[in-house]
Amino acid sequence: MTIIIYENTTNTIIHVQSNIDLGREDFVFKGFLRRKCLDSALYGYTTTVFDQTSLRFRAGYTIENGEVAKRLVMPIVYDKTEIFADTEDAITLTGLPDPCTVTYIGPGFTQDGEVTGGTAVFTTDTPGTHTVKVVAFPYLDWEGTFNAV
Repeated sequence: MTIIIYENTTNTIIHVQSNIDLGREDFVFKGFLRRKCLDSALYGYTTTVFDQTSLRFRAGYTIENGEVAKRLVMPIVYDKTEIFADTEDAITLTGLPDPCTVTYIGPGFTQDGEVTGGTAVFTTDTPGTHTVKVVAFPYLDWEGTFNAV
């Protein structure tokens, strides 16, 4: 297991400890964590201790090849923010990771599925605000909205 001490104010990692054996009590390591967090508090920082799993969801980092790395922003672009609710006008998203999971949330419904090929096209016959969420680890999750009139 890997433990990361993350400084909340500046969004930086201040310490990484790998190869922790959870099968035994590691009082030395627990003391080290306490000292590291207290040292940070003396300088006015607030810290959070993450394990590897919670780090990727809460802090925007991941572990790659045993090293801490920032999760990348998805290079998604969409061609418009408003369409006609006529099932013919469409919004096109490009730059999606291949593959990725896309969730489409419209007024009164939710639909999700896997998208391959890096492009997704949406049409609707329901007026209102629609949200598209894209998930593809190790990228940061992406969310965008468009209106149908």
